[in-house]
Amino acid sequence: MVSMDLPADEGGMSGLFIGKEYIRSKTEKTLFIKKGKRKAGKQPIRTGQTFYGSIVEVKDGLTMEDHIAFPYGKKVKEGAKVKRASLMEENIF
Repeated sequence: MVSMDLPADEGGMSGLFIGKEYIRSKTEKTLFIKKGKRKAGKQPIRTGQTFYGSIVEVKDGLTMEDHIAFPYGKKVKEGAKVKRASLMEENIF
């Protein structure tokens, strides 16, 4: 799960935002999310603006109920085993 608190000012940002590091590919705009009980799957997303150089607006393909699978290596494929962990834990895969 991703949680970010951003400053809200008049005409400020609203919506769903994630850190750039969670997006798997710059060209495909995909990330891995938990699908099913213990498996990861590729999820295409549609992004919007980038704020502060590192926060990306997600317009479609991700909800607040989804869990992002992270960190992942270059060899991770769909169906990889995952476990739910906090952001502070390492070696999630």
